[in-house]
Amino acid sequence: GVTMPLSGNFYAGKGGSASIDGTTLYGKSWTMGENVDEIKVTNFESPTVGDEKWHEFLGGFVGAQASIDCIGDPTLTLPARGSTIPFALGIGGGHSISGSMVLLGIDHKTDVEGVYLQSFKGRVTGPPTLV
Repeated sequence: GVTMPLSGNFYAGKGGSASIDGTTLYGKSWTMGENVDEIKVTNFESPTVGDEKWHEFLGGFVGAQASIDCIGDPTLTLPARGSTIPFALGIGGGHSISGSMVLLGIDHKTDVEGVYLQSFKGRVTGPPTLV
């Protein structure tokens, strides 16, 4: 086989971390997704190809959402849903994504074979910082 040299820095999930509202969580995974709103500007003069009329769009505002899955801590004082709280998502090697999010919800889960889990979901407000 051919060995491809990797350039850059790569980090395994074992270096990850997560905190909300200044409290470090017993994190299992986290996700942050970024998206752009679309503004529909279709009009009477929008392009026609054959018999098909095509929609037209412009890019709008950028947004992001975050979720953190962790081993639940029943002694943790949970932040109020709807409140704006700081978050930090550790990547490894001293790198992280941080910012503020509006806490939209907290899911609680357990099953007969597993441990009590909590999932925090929020909408990022303002741009996150990657360091």
